[in-house]
Amino acid sequence: MTTEGIFHSIQNYVWRFAKNGWVNMVLGKNAGVWAFQFKQNGCLDYAATVIDFLPAPRFWRWNEKQQQIELLNENMQLVSVLEMPYMKNGEYILRIKDSDDLFHCYPSVEVNRMAKWAPAPLLAADAHTATAAALVQLTAADAPTLFPSLELLSVFVGPSIHTNQFWKQAYQVLLDHPNWHTVFASQAGSEKLLNQFGPDKITMIYQRNQLVGIGGTRAILIELLGQLQFEETLAPAQMTDSTLSALCNQYFVGRILKLQADGRAMTDE
Repeated sequence: MTTEGIFHSIQNYVWRFAKNGWVNMVLGKNAGVWAFQFKQNGCLDYAATVIDFLPAPRFWRWNEKQQQIELLNENMQLVSVLEMPYMKNGEYILRIKDSDDLFHCYPSVEVNRMAKWAPAPLLAADAHTATAAALVQLTAADAPTLFPSLELLSVFVGPSIHTNQFWKQAYQVLLDHPNWHTVFASQAGSEKLLNQFGPDKITMIYQRNQLVGIGGTRAILIELLGQLQFEETLAPAQMTDSTLSALCNQYFVGRILKLQADGRAMTDE
């Protein structure tokens, strides 16, 4: 593959760093996300991050002989090598050579405003354009300073996922965005938990038996959260995993899919 070919495959995406393949790190006093875009002039654009310092990699180049991406520091010295991009479970990955660390993005999620997505053979689907995110993530974040860096990813930052306030805000946001289709509400830094949702099911994601995310179509989540708001007005109580599960079991029988964070099914009701 040539430099032009590899750039066509990796351009326009916001690539986020993941430690050991899944831990989305925040860095610096601003708790910023380490993320960048590849530019055609060989620079790495850190506009998507709010960390208060620039990481060592500043430039990139394609090693056509070795078929690998080389990340360079400000003195044009090699600091990291990235293997050829590949797809896994809907995730687009650039793995750091001889390491479990990687940079990743979700082609079906990224906001690529009128930008071409990579064509076959790197992606199975034909190249096409997108003007908005197909999937929007509503994220509960402890640090409000995360918002500027996540805004480009259509992320809504709110209070803890285990509070009534978060679900009330999420419900209102869904009502305000009729153009959204699929939605995933999660704790901060849980991009790795994004899954493919069925058109008529609520997908609940658990980590160590604790609810960390819930997703589905906008329509079914409005139905769920609307029922949640109604129940809360009848009998005000603090939101818990049990409260939400009980609500789902009562009103959404046959429309629930419970998964562990690694994608394995817990129960399919």
